[in-house]
Amino acid sequence: MVMRFIKRITSIFKRKREEATDPTMDNVVNSMFLCKPLYDELKTKCHPDRYTDTGQAKQAELLFQALQKHRHNYNEMLLLKEQISALWEE
Repeated sequence: MVMRFIKRITSIFKRKREEATDPTMDNVVNSMFLCKPLYDELKTKCHPDRYTDTGQAKQAELLFQALQKHRHNYNEMLLLKEQISALWEE
């Protein structure tokens, strides 16, 4: 009977621990601490004033606007980083 009680309590705590590792909570924590350095890195790569070609400047402007919109969302900024890298590191 005691063993059944211990197993039940253990399973309850395990379930609560799994609920606590919600991916949205990870994004909140990452956004609090990792967004600023990533934003600083990306804003220099895709600032529209950096490009003289009008086509590249227009693409950079759109990416820069998206970057400013999502500057506090770490997951979205990682997606933007992939887009920026794919666009200008070809």
